[in-house]
Amino acid sequence: MYIKLTNATPAHKGTPLAIRQDMVISVHHNTIVRDDGTVEPVTFLHCPPHGTWEAQDSFDSVVQQLNMATGGFTVAPVEPEAKPKRATRVKADPA
Repeated sequence: MYIKLTNATPAHKGTPLAIRQDMVISVHHNTIVRDDGTVEPVTFLHCPPHGTWEAQDSFDSVVQQLNMATGGFTVAPVEPEAKPKRATRVKADPA
C-alpha cells in the first residue's frame, strides 16, 4: 500500500509523492535552511536502500497514514513458548 505525500525537495517541490509504506524505516521532522537561505519545516522519510525523501506533510500526518496503511495494528512482543516439562516416572504403589 502507498502513502500519498507532497514533495518538499526543491527540484520537485509541491509535486505528488507516493511511497510504499513497507519501505519506510523511520520518520522525523526538522526545520532546514535551503541553499537560497529559505527556512522551511520538512518531514524526512528514511527508505533504505533508496535514500531519504523530503515531504511537506506534517510528522503526525505521515505517521497517521503509515498506521492506516498497516491497518492500525501495533506489534506486540512475542512471548517465547514454554518448553514442555519432561515426563517423570511415577513409582508403582507397593500395596
